[in-house]
Amino acid sequence: MNLYNNKEFDKKKYQWDQTAKKKAKKYQIIQNIITIVCVMGIVGSFLIQLDTEWFHNQTYFITIIAMFILACGLQNALSLQRVKCYRELSPREKHDFILYEYHRQKKQAKYIKSGRLLKMAWADVQRNEYKLAQMALDQIVLEDLKIIQFQQVSFLRIIAAVGEGEEQKAQEWLVHYQGVQEECDDQKQQEIDQWILNGNTEQLKEMFERSLLKKDKIHPLRRAVIVMLLTYSVIFTGMARGINVDYGYALRRNFILVSLPIVSILPIILVIWAVVLLKRQNKKDKNRNSSVIRTGVVVGCLWTLIGINTIYIAKQIQGKEMVVSHDEKYAYLDVTISDSQKMRYRTNNPFVMQNTLYTQIMMQKTETENANTETQTSTTSINDQTTGELSAENAMQAVYEYLKEQEKYPDMKLEYKTNAKGETYAKIYTSKEQKNGKTLNFWYGLYSNGTKESKDGTLCDEIVLQKQYEISDEQTQLIDFYLVDPDTKKVTDEHKKTW
Repeated sequence: MNLYNNKEFDKKKYQWDQTAKKKAKKYQIIQNIITIVCVMGIVGSFLIQLDTEWFHNQTYFITIIAMFILACGLQNALSLQRVKCYRELSPREKHDFILYEYHRQKKQAKYIKSGRLLKMAWADVQRNEYKLAQMALDQIVLEDLKIIQFQQVSFLRIIAAVGEGEEQKAQEWLVHYQGVQEECDDQKQQEIDQWILNGNTEQLKEMFERSLLKKDKIHPLRRAVIVMLLTYSVIFTGMARGINVDYGYALRRNFILVSLPIVSILPIILVIWAVVLLKRQNKKDKNRNSSVIRTGVVVGCLWTLIGINTIYIAKQIQGKEMVVSHDEKYAYLDVTISDSQKMRYRTNNPFVMQNTLYTQIMMQKTETENANTETQTSTTSINDQTTGELSAENAMQAVYEYLKEQEKYPDMKLEYKTNAKGETYAKIYTSKEQKNGKTLNFWYGLYSNGTKESKDGTLCDEIVLQKQYEISDEQTQLIDFYLVDPDTKKVTDEHKKTW
């Protein structure tokens, strides 16, 4: 049975080293878990995007990028951990550890396959299993190798041939090995010739081991921590920049306060890392002035990006939250904006909350749309019979005339406008007021709120009077509601200031 041929190898008949097999299986399971977690993260963000209006679409795409970063980064950290584990194994354990991964992954890149076969061949040579080493080397396609890999294959061929007592074959592979050497070392060549003649495989093994790349220190845990911090930073920044403020949503105070230090740690680590790398490069740079300038520019740019992002996120921190009531779905919070102002929010999670003013407006719009849908047939019938139903503009004009007769506001002027949704409203009065030491510009507007029955059962048009500030953090205020009879144009003041 050829251990290195996927078609001939039978994993059930092979006598595995159980320690190596268990470790290889463990890393396979961890790799699958990483993939599943990242896919679940993408699916979860997609479901949240469909089920809620918390964020704009850009947050979903940023989350996909973050999950891709997490998957690639953790897989890379896992690969480093594999290497670290591999180095601690015995030659037999190393062989079976790689053999398990070699046959588990049927389709693999040529350079990965060649690298694994080289490792297994070297493990076979270390165990004096020279025939197995030759079987592994036979599976390598020489045309796909880099120069250093071809050198390693040639030298392992020499050792295997010497171990099997095939001196002529060893000399042939020695010619191949010498042909790819960058520098010719006559003394080294003479030593190899002498070892081949004497059948000294141990000296050849020592020389091959010295030729391998030095084992640098690897830090898989550090890599994994940095990747997770980076992922969290990307996701949180996407949430902060994509929160749907148009619908009154905001990130909760404690969530931001906890996340802000975490998000700030990673850029600081990256700055330190960049400084260390630049210092190393500066030692090799003869032009000291240019090195200092380059270091300063890179560090300055990094700190600028950190500052901009931190300031942007810090501005979103809301005031202190106090739970004032609960219902079956939500907890209701009073959020302190200033010493004299509080805003009411609702929430059912520790991450996002919504201003209740927006929820009232949305509910009212939904009710209005449903009412309009239900009365569409009857409205069409009334129009056909020319009952005199008012348009939104006519109803607003009737309320404007009513307010003007009541002398509610001085210097009133009727001006029709259209908002971004194509809805018509009337601007009737503008003025200024002093609040908290500031001069605020405001105006009164009339808005259609659909239809509503009056006390005597007449279906009337309902008009809402609202007070709005031009440029301010002040919220829109409900001033009054009016019913307009479509036949007589009589205006009735409902004397209410809530939906």
